Amino acid sequence: MEQMFADEIVRLIVAAIIFIPPLWKIFKKAGFSPWGSLLVLIPPFGVGVLVVALVLGYKKWPNGKEV
Repeated sequence: MEQMFADEIVRLIVAAIIFIPPLWKIFKKAGFSPWGSLLVLIPPFGVGVLVVALVLGYKKWPNGKEV
């Protein structure tokens, strides 16, 4: 049980190192709060990535042009 908990912590740290810096820049350049990039850390890992993709894909971008 303890090993499983440690593995999950390691996955979250690796996800933070790999995904948060580029997503931080994407959120900032798109005009959103860069803190939204922390949504990637929602466990289990795939759910957080899905939430970020849905936010960036379906929300009206503040600095975008109306199509």
